Amino acid sequence: MTDRVDLHIQRWLPVLPDLDPDVEGAVTRMSFLTRHLRAVKDRALADLDLQEKEFGTLHALAGRGGRAAPSEIAADLGMAPASITARVDGLLRRDFVRRSPSTVDRRRVDVELTDAGRAAWLRAMDVVGG
Repeated sequence: MTDRVDLHIQRWLPVLPDLDPDVEGAVTRMSFLTRHLRAVKDRALADLDLQEKEFGTLHALAGRGGRAAPSEIAADLGMAPASITARVDGLLRRDFVRRSPSTVDRRRVDVELTDAGRAAWLRAMDVVGG
């Protein structure tokens, strides 16, 4: 049985004669699977009225015991610290997080999960996992 990956390889092999069909097939199948899983996760989160970036931020906070500095969240998500501000602002508007003075550095403000934020994260975890 021929599938779309086989057709992909058949199309590219004459163009790239050194193409390893086994490697190309495995990589292409993984790419299709990754896109499929991302779409399934996005639909499941949408059903919970959450965007993936909101879930990711809540997940990072939950993984730090529910409280973290924005720079720690950014590091966990592989983002620039300045990029976290907009995410936190959106979660603040939804009452999923609050800003609190740091307990270790009075110049710093931490982000803390609210009960609503923890509940939203737990609902999403039931559906999509970590």
